[in-house]
Amino acid sequence: MRGGADRVVFLTKDLLEKNGHQTQIFGMRHPENIIENEYFADYVDYDSANSLRQKLKAAGKMIYNFDAKKKFDKLVRDFKPDLIHFHNIYHQLSFSLIDTARKYQIPTVMTLHDYKLISPNYNLFHDGKICERSVRGKYYRCLTHNCLGGFWRSLFGMLESYFVAWRGDKKTIDLYIASSEFLKAKFIADGFPAEKLVFISNVLPADQFKFNDVEGEGILFSGRLSEEKGLKNLLSAAKLLPDVKFKIAGAGPLESELKERAKNEKLGNVEFFGYQKWTELERLIDNVKLVVLPSLWYENCPLSAIEAAGRGRVVLASNRGGFKEILPDDMLFDPDDTRAMADKIRHWLDIDVEKRKQARQELFNHVRKNYNVDLYWSKLLKAYGKAAEENK
Repeated sequence: MRGGADRVVFLTKDLLEKNGHQTQIFGMRHPENIIENEYFADYVDYDSANSLRQKLKAAGKMIYNFDAKKKFDKLVRDFKPDLIHFHNIYHQLSFSLIDTARKYQIPTVMTLHDYKLISPNYNLFHDGKICERSVRGKYYRCLTHNCLGGFWRSLFGMLESYFVAWRGDKKTIDLYIASSEFLKAKFIADGFPAEKLVFISNVLPADQFKFNDVEGEGILFSGRLSEEKGLKNLLSAAKLLPDVKFKIAGAGPLESELKERAKNEKLGNVEFFGYQKWTELERLIDNVKLVVLPSLWYENCPLSAIEAAGRGRVVLASNRGGFKEILPDDMLFDPDDTRAMADKIRHWLDIDVEKRKQARQELFNHVRKNYNVDLYWSKLLKAYGKAAEENK
């Protein structure tokens, strides 16, 4: 359970089973899996590939994983599904799975969690800023501009994208689910047929909507500690607000660097909590005044914003991507403008308590109405029906 995509998978599985459907999960073996079965493909560890031979072997699996295809084919033959719902199959499992769906003429749906199918640079983020140079089929620019942060990664990412385009795998999927209108528009602009894209947002289970009256103190960031999440700018804002307590929950590649900077710059108002399970994260959310999410990249439909709003918190976030569909304008800021971020935080901390509570209640009502399981379920059934019709 690494992030939002995984949570959407298991929420969908639970909904299907509660409504009388049978499901099977297919994935990659891993020591931290919360579910696994006899069909799962072998673990692919790209980070440990050191020699040229190991790198080429890993690249081969990224482009076409024969092991994953063989095991997936067996699962499909044994289980005989009426529909296959794909999520993030690239990198490890690969688009080899599409061949099995083709072979048995099974309707297919794919949920788009990022921008991988329009660019090898799946976050559209590079060198600390938005990067769209390798979209619209110009995948070679991923290599020439080192968009994935390393020669081999960028090379293999480029080759994978050209291979998938050459095979026509993207055209084989009967229907795509976009979790935000923003992402849907990006795919249409790249040439995806509008009729093959439907918008179904990420949602929260009903029991996670709990308005908390407690005001709390300070602010919270929760999520992956990586470059695209804007945490370096958040520390700069913390420096401008020395009287405000900043709580940072999460783990990731920037963790050591952020802690070192906080120590060197004597940011005594910044505290790191590491990775938090949901029950622990709930307590953190419930005990702060604001949740701040300063992402630099185009977030799709960030569950972190919906979760915090679903607990009755004010959520401040960058004015990019899917955040603009969840939050009102007065809770958005330019993440590159540290002063603007700090001013926005100060405004919401100092605002009249009753006005802040009213804003919290309005945001809570908005997310409960638009990001709930019942709405997701009704839209999902329609999407499955449409995919089945497309497959005839």
